[in-house]
Amino acid sequence: MNADKANPSPNASENPLLELHQDWSQRAEQARAQTVPEVERPGAAEGHRVGGAEPHWIRWGEGDDAPPVVAMFDAIELEYAAFRRGVAVVDQTQRGCVQVAGADAEDLLERLLTQKIGDMKDGEVRESFRTNRKGRVQDDLRVLRRSNDFVLASDVGFIGNTVEAINAFVFGEDVELTKPPWRSVGLYGPKATQALAAGLAAVEEAAEAVLLVDEPAHQGFEVLVRTEDVREFWTAVTAIENARPAGWFAHNLIRLEAGQPQFGIDFNQEFLPHETDLVHQRVSFTKGCYPGQEVVARMQHLTDGSTRRRVVGLHFPEGEVPPAGAPILRDENGSPGEVLGQVTSSGPSPMASSRGIGLGVLTRAAKDASLLVVNEDGPGRVEVVERSELVPPVLRETKKDSEEPNQEASS
Repeated sequence: MNADKANPSPNASENPLLELHQDWSQRAEQARAQTVPEVERPGAAEGHRVGGAEPHWIRWGEGDDAPPVVAMFDAIELEYAAFRRGVAVVDQTQRGCVQVAGADAEDLLERLLTQKIGDMKDGEVRESFRTNRKGRVQDDLRVLRRSNDFVLASDVGFIGNTVEAINAFVFGEDVELTKPPWRSVGLYGPKATQALAAGLAAVEEAAEAVLLVDEPAHQGFEVLVRTEDVREFWTAVTAIENARPAGWFAHNLIRLEAGQPQFGIDFNQEFLPHETDLVHQRVSFTKGCYPGQEVVARMQHLTDGSTRRRVVGLHFPEGEVPPAGAPILRDENGSPGEVLGQVTSSGPSPMASSRGIGLGVLTRAAKDASLLVVNEDGPGRVEVVERSELVPPVLRETKKDSEEPNQEASS
């Protein structure tokens, strides 16, 4: 992701939700101006809200064709709260998809993906890597099985390569690939089911596919809606009580608190599945062959279970949120030593009193070493934690307990 500001196309027909996004930001700005004095608000991973009643956009990826993504519609605190207490409605312009149909579709995907496909039931969703012959991750996919086809959803920057890879595996098989004109809308939070029902009622069959998302970072649904009908869907889901459009900054905080690495940000196409720390969620070790399977299986049976590098959780010094790319070094009696890794994602955690948390990549040599991270004011100590422990369990449990009465009262 490129954090530089990006401007959406001035032609609203190219972005059917642009007018709705601008209208929401304007109304939110007007409402806040009437009730709350202007204050500084920290962003999820960078900066503060840009003045004016316009959404803040960032470019997702490199190059002129990288899609603009809404970073923030209005107050990040309110967008974050929607994920936790209501439903966050996310315009996922960075998501792409492909339909795979035909009598041989199941067999082909079984031979191409790391996840077991053959025993999936209609409507079931599984997460899977696509690896190359060297066992390197080439895509991180969400796979939906339907009665007549499969839907693969992924980052728009990688789905095109997956389409090419599938085509390369077709040698006379009955397989048809279609890149449909669908737009991805995420519905995440306790009210996601209510929002989905409202959206489906508004557009009926125009919501072509609904993918259940059951990840620590954002539980709910990814809905693939016909582009021509996405305005009606968006209007319906944002109209329910406690619904709010949310941008990447709030979304990023949610995934960081859940310790959820993201392909293209926290790991890339040079990583083996075991190095991502997601291998057990993305790889089946009871299925048949796929490209790179021998490499992945060999890693699984290493005597010491170690890898050359791995994605880890990080707790930063109080008051510090090192940016992505900040080096992590060996602590040699308070002085920085050799570079052992780097920060890949970071942000101030609302659930941990705005303490800086993040994800990063460390080499094998960092095991059991004292570590420093380079901050704005110089090096400071950094603590490696399990990804599930980025927010201490006692805080998560207390937060959950405090929310339960509200959820019951509103149901």
